Amino acid sequence: LKNNKDNSLKIEQCNVNNQGICNNVKLKSLDLTKDESKMLMKNIEIIYAEEKNKNNLDEYIKFLNKNKNIDVLLDGANILFNTDRKITINGYHRINSIYQKLKNNNYTPLIILHQRHFDFLNKSGLSKKEIKEVQNIYLAWGKNIYLTPYKMNDDWFFIYGSIYDNKIKVVTNDQLRDHIFKISEQDLYQDVLKKWIERRIINYKFKFKDYNNLSSLKLIFPNKFSTRVQKINDIWYLPENKNRWITIKIN
Repeated sequence: LKNNKDNSLKIEQCNVNNQGICNNVKLKSLDLTKDESKMLMKNIEIIYAEEKNKNNLDEYIKFLNKNKNIDVLLDGANILFNTDRKITINGYHRINSIYQKLKNNNYTPLIILHQRHFDFLNKSGLSKKEIKEVQNIYLAWGKNIYLTPYKMNDDWFFIYGSIYDNKIKVVTNDQLRDHIFKISEQDLYQDVLKKWIERRIINYKFKFKDYNNLSSLKLIFPNKFSTRVQKINDIWYLPENKNRWITIKIN
């Protein structure tokens, strides 16, 4: 790219590395502002108020306030049904492996799972041997699982929890498209929730179907920087893609 004729603009390109360095400048991680967080939580609360389930959400917030060390929420249903699309022993092994890997890396995870998966384990289609194995997994998780109540979407709990406490990330492969439109009545709101997704979501991938093998599991954390227009020290940074950016300085 060339500068414009009157030299009022200095336009350059830069390649950004995984640490977010562009022309020796570190790009920012643009997280939710306090006002944006309040706006999203308010929209979720309105949905719950209409469903007359606000008390359940209040109980959940009390739980998070008592357990301030929690820094990752697991979307249990997404992990449980991933690949198989039904309840299998593999699904519980996936949850447990992600849980264990996070703990091994000094995180404090909390598994979010609907109450029905605990109550109706005997009707899950698992064999008696598998049910016993799952029961032992539940026991091993102890207090590190939060069972969400009936007549409520368990997704709202990990979304709300991570917005409520900005240090909390979420492990899920769900694209969350339905939630973007349900919470977001305006384009601005949609962009705000997408910002949350960019900063908070951890994806997971198993290299092969040995779900008890932690070496098979890869956790994909958010980038260290936001792929969004930024202004740093009077220079504008515009992403073409994650690794290729344009910088504009007004002289």
